[in-house]
Amino acid sequence: MKLKGKDPDFISVVLFLREPRVPSQEVLEQALERAWPTEAQQKDSGKFVVMNGPLILVKAQGNLFTIASGSRPYIQDPEVFAKRIKDLRVREAVLQHKAWISVDNLAGSRPIEADMDGQYAQAAKLAAELVNEDCLGICLPGEDVIVASSLSVMVGLRNFRSVREFSELYYPDPVLDLTKEFEAKAKAEARRRLPEFVKAFEARKNGDKFFLKRRFEDGEHTEWMWVEISSAEGDRYFGVLLNDPLWIKKIVRGDGVHVEREDIEDWIFSTGGKAVGGFSTPKNSHDLA
Repeated sequence: MKLKGKDPDFISVVLFLREPRVPSQEVLEQALERAWPTEAQQKDSGKFVVMNGPLILVKAQGNLFTIASGSRPYIQDPEVFAKRIKDLRVREAVLQHKAWISVDNLAGSRPIEADMDGQYAQAAKLAAELVNEDCLGICLPGEDVIVASSLSVMVGLRNFRSVREFSELYYPDPVLDLTKEFEAKAKAEARRRLPEFVKAFEARKNGDKFFLKRRFEDGEHTEWMWVEISSAEGDRYFGVLLNDPLWIKKIVRGDGVHVEREDIEDWIFSTGGKAVGGFSTPKNSHDLA
């Protein structure tokens, strides 16, 4: 498959996988039940799975789906395709996936966008129940959308409301590869103006937000991630990790972490509706490696 842009008649949710996986009938029936639980008083749930060789048909809530899978990358020439992707998480999903599973909604033509979103929501609801730790990314090929997989993305699939909301909510906080020159300048400016952050934090009020960026290491891997700060003791700041690590596995988003003053790489604070800082945010493509 080669993404060519939006296709108004192709309602598909594709999971990018590390290894090939063909869901069994039992797995699909369990996925259907989780997605649309059968009420105790229902005599006929209206759900079924039909396995006919490579063709798998699934029906639920009046929707008819086909389930397909492949043991090769979904995107043709993933190395070439990945070069246009700036977000390292999404780029990694494209490069590392070796197989895929798709959930296609056979709703036919979609006359209005609200109907399109509703049909995507049904396919996403089923696809969410097929996501596991082997899933690297989620692709909506008919909308030219790819997002990296995470627990929050799985929740987003289950509660899918619109293509626009899904692509905006789950494409935040991109992991970017900055040029060494831009990175050094950003860090120097953040360090030079750090007293502004310290003063604002000491005078913080309810509703104010404070964030610090620091380097995290795990073996050969290094990532720079943001921490939302809630308290401090001397030169040590405490808070929770805001990002989903890409390579580092010993911590996850929401974990409690600390930042030493000497390890601060960047900072942002928001008070009175005004945000200050964020020196490592790239201003244009020249700042990206």
